[in-house]
Amino acid sequence: MMKVDRSKILRTVPNPTRWNGFVPRKVNILVWRIRLNRLPTKSNLDHRGIDIPSTLCPIYNLEVEQLDHLFTKCKVPAKTWDAIFKWLDIQLISFDCINGLINLIDAIRGSANKRRVIDAVVNTTLWYLWRFRNDIVFEGRKMRNDSIVDSIRQYYFLGLVRNL
Repeated sequence: MMKVDRSKILRTVPNPTRWNGFVPRKVNILVWRIRLNRLPTKSNLDHRGIDIPSTLCPIYNLEVEQLDHLFTKCKVPAKTWDAIFKWLDIQLISFDCINGLINLIDAIRGSANKRRVIDAVVNTTLWYLWRFRNDIVFEGRKMRNDSIVDSIRQYYFLGLVRNL
């Protein structure tokens, strides 16, 4: 029987995926796709040769829709992160790219459980920002920025009540 060296076959990823049991699978999968830059953003679709009318971000139509812009640099996510960090009582940490944001959990002091909860909130915020974008693209409607934060808070409140 022939032996196979798995290290020669399996690709190593610079940012390994962290699955978080506090969030649904769909949220974990979204974050995994974000880390691999595999979301169907307008710039990714254009890069793959798919003809789309515009590569501009659908929120303000000012910059190209790329992951870093969509989840960190645009005004809507920037205001959302400000509110989320204030809610979590975390001093705002400066980040300008999506991987910097996702990896910020490693820099937070506290127990592993606390980091896991914060990771869950960050992942859920990414989910709601993606939904916000999709509502604009596919439904033609915009949520207010504060309603994104309210939805995230409500999601966690209902999750805590269910687990009592």
